[in-house]
Amino acid sequence: MAHNNLGVLLHDLKHYEEAEKEFREAIRINPYDAKAHYNLGVLLYDLKRYEEAEKEYREAIRINPYDAKAHNNLGVLLYDL
Repeated sequence: MAHNNLGVLLHDLKHYEEAEKEFREAIRINPYDAKAHYNLGVLLYDLKRYEEAEKEYREAIRINPYDAKAHNNLGVLLYDL
């Protein structure tokens, strides 16, 4: 959880490379952390790495099918492609 929270802070500060490392570490520690997958997806979308973002949104949804934000962001991403 700490790595995910730090990733969110770093993303907000536009420290994208460091944020990605923190999200990936959170996922390494707990591959079932839907929030970390979602937040990594948001970061990757912002970086225009759409295929990677789609993968992370889909994983967040697989882990937590009730995650409305992940469903919404995946829909926006697919619409924009």
